[in-house]
Amino acid sequence: MMTRARTILSIFLFAASAAASAARPRPIAVKVVVVTMFEVGADTGDVPGELQYWVERDHLDRIYPLPAGYHAVRMNSQGEMAVLTGQGTAHAAATIMALGRDPRFDLTHAYWLIAGIAGASPERASLGSAVWARWVVDGDLG
Repeated sequence: MMTRARTILSIFLFAASAAASAARPRPIAVKVVVVTMFEVGADTGDVPGELQYWVERDHLDRIYPLPAGYHAVRMNSQGEMAVLTGQGTAHAAATIMALGRDPRFDLTHAYWLIAGIAGASPERASLGSAVWARWVVDGDLG
């Protein structure tokens, strides 16, 4: 009698598990993640920051809200994603963690491109320069 009850329970649990996994959509395969930190205003149509040109030129027209992150995630149909983290390590850490934990996206084979500006004075560094600092003071959002 006990064996029959276990068999029925096993079948029930297997069916429930199969139904739950069938109801879950497959994660979206992401090929590349472009990480930007700064945007002036809207994602399109105004003065561009770091995100806007990616959105407009690569047609990142699919918007996925990221409630635990700094900003919504944008994608196109080819698997390119752009994420705006905001400035500071706290915003960046929270946003990338939220993205990595989001079950809607499969990031296992994604390439990552960090597209940020250093904010150097034009008298000290030209556009596209690589700069190595001797000291760094991290005041984060302070």
